[in-house]
Amino acid sequence: MNMKWIPYRGESYLDYPATIEWCQSLAKAYPDWVKLEEIGMSRHGRPILLITIGNMKGDYLSRPAFWTDGGTHASEWTGVMTVLYSVSKWIEGLSHNDKSLCEWFHRHTVFALPCISPDGFQALQQGEPFMRSTLRPPKEEEVRRGFEPCDVDDDNVVRWMRWKHPSGSFVIDEENPSLMRPRRLDDPTEKAYFFCQEGKFLQWDGISWTSASLKYGCDLNRNFPVFWKPYNMIGLDGGDYPLSEFESRLVFDTFVSRAYIAAAVTNHTYTGCILTAPHRPETPLPDSDILMMEALAKEAVVGTGYRVFRFYPDFVYDPKNLITGAWDETITCLFGIPAYSTELWDPYGFCGIHQTNPAREFIVPNFENILQMMRKFSSLPNTMTAWKPFDHPQLGNVEIGGIDYLRTIRNPPVNFLAAECQKGFQICDRIRKTLPDVYIKTKLIKFSENIMKLECIFENYGYLATNLLQHAETLRYPPKSSVKMSVSDNIKIVEGMLEQSVPSLDGWGMLSSIFKRHPTYAMLPQKSNATKITWLLQGNGSITIQWKMGRAGKGIEKINI
Repeated sequence: MNMKWIPYRGESYLDYPATIEWCQSLAKAYPDWVKLEEIGMSRHGRPILLITIGNMKGDYLSRPAFWTDGGTHASEWTGVMTVLYSVSKWIEGLSHNDKSLCEWFHRHTVFALPCISPDGFQALQQGEPFMRSTLRPPKEEEVRRGFEPCDVDDDNVVRWMRWKHPSGSFVIDEENPSLMRPRRLDDPTEKAYFFCQEGKFLQWDGISWTSASLKYGCDLNRNFPVFWKPYNMIGLDGGDYPLSEFESRLVFDTFVSRAYIAAAVTNHTYTGCILTAPHRPETPLPDSDILMMEALAKEAVVGTGYRVFRFYPDFVYDPKNLITGAWDETITCLFGIPAYSTELWDPYGFCGIHQTNPAREFIVPNFENILQMMRKFSSLPNTMTAWKPFDHPQLGNVEIGGIDYLRTIRNPPVNFLAAECQKGFQICDRIRKTLPDVYIKTKLIKFSENIMKLECIFENYGYLATNLLQHAETLRYPPKSSVKMSVSDNIKIVEGMLEQSVPSLDGWGMLSSIFKRHPTYAMLPQKSNATKITWLLQGNGSITIQWKMGRAGKGIEKINI
């Protein structure tokens, strides 16, 4: 092992330059197992990196693969760190010659993309105002007017700001004066405050207490093709058209070019759950796919304490404005690949609060629960900045300080980061084990002096079927299954076709029959996990069998007779 590379163990949040350096050191340390690619540049010229793990001595692109990524949203640092943590765990296992892991990576591949939105990720690491994804600027013709978050006290961090005003919607929390709580009817006017991120007014008329449109309003996870439409929620948008953004287009094209990806996890924060299909009532997925994906999700979270939610109807922000253009839904519905979103870290659960409907409570908040959570976090070390008076150029006397939102609510405090990364790794590791795994067995049966019968049996030992989802059978894009034979000149094919299509092979975890895994009404499925192809051959020489088994990859088998 090259000592210049150190496994990431969740001991701190790395910024993007450190992430790049870590990835480069990894690739140099383990060239037999790791390939590092720069798939393109972000809008502001930062490299977007893809880590490939597999046996580099063979054709790693021909094997069934697992995909994981993070950093679609700039503030969700835990997702980026979980990708690095997961890669570290797999590499440590390979470097210690873990038998099962080495065998798996000889037959499969992992693609890990740490950060989809490096510009926004690095901006927030450097103390810029909260943003959703990228640094896509406003349109040139857009006139922006109102309050804009920015660093007004020149300490290179955008914190919280409060100032007294009778129209304010907040008061100081009596139990913890470092916090603000929503104003109630019984609170006296003289205790009212305005409370928001630190910043200034653009083109202010001196009386209007309004926010400016977001400077960086693009949400990359609304910019992917499936069910895309113009979208707006709390000032965020899904881009001008599907894949209009540099980063989403790069990720999409990279994914498409890797034909044998068979499962995917995209990492987000926060809730402490895994989200599964469907995303909407008019989903193209059949019930069998939805049930299988949900069953797999429940197995994936074992030991993490995470919950499993269907996007629809369990994890809906606004029933009248369902999210569109999501990356995981694009992977599942456009490509026919089971894809999940993790929502790493449960700040409410950490503080002893149970949320029945986490997504809906984002839009219809429970103020008492939020205040209880804030009080808990404010009691931890290094989570609060004391309020300090500041002479604001527009507002006069204000105070700047407050809770570190990015390292308490959006992401765990650093002392709890490793435990959260471990949970994310456990989910990814369990899902990567479900990939289809096809073995080929050949048998020669002698009929006469120079007539042989060749049998080829293809059998899938994996959880997932070679076509992954039944929905994939309705799509043109996914790779199909076929077998092609070529023979030397002195061999004649007496019976059998040189090239033929073969059916997809079932997986042991699939719900191709409602009773397939039912303990009480167990029965064999209607679809087989194996298929056999036979030829009658005459003569002696060499035979080459080229096979493709859907998302289970492709291979070559050579036989001499």
